Amino acid sequence: MALITCTECRKELSDQAATCPHCGAPTNVRPQTIEKTSKKYKGEQLIALLVVGVSLMGLVGTCDEGGHGQTVFMALLAVGLIWYVTVRALVWWHHG
Repeated sequence: MALITCTECRKELSDQAATCPHCGAPTNVRPQTIEKTSKKYKGEQLIALLVVGVSLMGLVGTCDEGGHGQTVFMALLAVGLIWYVTVRALVWWHHG
């Protein structure tokens, strides 16, 4: 909570007030939305996306070869996507 100055009477009032308690003028201040998502989840999302990116690059690099290399990258892609979706669900669950 912070103090702001009324545009009409120039007195201080709370930024949470809809109108000035001194003169009744509207404050026109919209409350700020503070993101409560922790850095842990943001870091995990980034790592999951990196895993997905690396696995896609590996799949493109091994598309002509086939065999064991493609299987490894497909598994890595699946793990990365599942990880990313899980972390997104956790972000949604724990968000404010």
